[in-house]
Amino acid sequence: MKLKREENLKKSIECYASGKLDDALRYAEKILESHPNDLQIMTLMSIIKDAAGKTDESKELLKKVFKINPNYPEALYFSGIRAGKERDYKESMLLIQKAIEYQSEDAKTELSEYYQSLGSAFWKLNLRFDAFRAWDKALKLNPDQKLAEENLKKFANEYGLPKSPTKSFDDFYAFQSVKIEEYFENKNKSRFDNLDEANSVLKKIIEKWGFLIKKKDLSKLSTKKKINIYKEYKIDF
Repeated sequence: MKLKREENLKKSIECYASGKLDDALRYAEKILESHPNDLQIMTLMSIIKDAAGKTDESKELLKKVFKINPNYPEALYFSGIRAGKERDYKESMLLIQKAIEYQSEDAKTELSEYYQSLGSAFWKLNLRFDAFRAWDKALKLNPDQKLAEENLKKFANEYGLPKSPTKSFDDFYAFQSVKIEEYFENKNKSRFDNLDEANSVLKKIIEKWGFLIKKKDLSKLSTKKKINIYKEYKIDF
């Protein structure tokens, strides 16, 4: 019986991938006849129905899945993807984060896909550094995760950091990154102890940045030269 299930599941996925949605649904329904509470199949059918434009039926199937298990990761992930398509990026982020929480640590391929999509939601929310961390995590889980790799290249500035709205902000955030790293090294720690400490450090960095750009025209300098200037410019924390 299990072998038959796996055969039909494979055929359903293959048909879905090739755009044969009716056939994909038919193979999935065969499994559901003998496994009426199979959450993986119910979620797959919801995905197929959504692709076929049967949005209401798709949502009803997901409701059944969540009634049986409100934390089923594949259904949470698909719900997050749907929310993203509907431009509700905050909801998308929250659902995908929950999917990651409940997915098995051994499911590295699935988790890699989840983190890739989470990064996209972060980027849409202008959480640029969170997006890069998510894409980096996706690649660590699965080095063949091409989309995450492409995003890290596409959205990186000259410093290898997330692109800012303007080049001047790229320079400032690079300066800030260098100085925060320097601060942590001097204090022998890896994070701020509290918000007051963070605000105090950032205030000094912003003040010194103002002095720096008055003295130096960074627009014509190479990336390497600018980084050297940032490292040499001292701040008394």
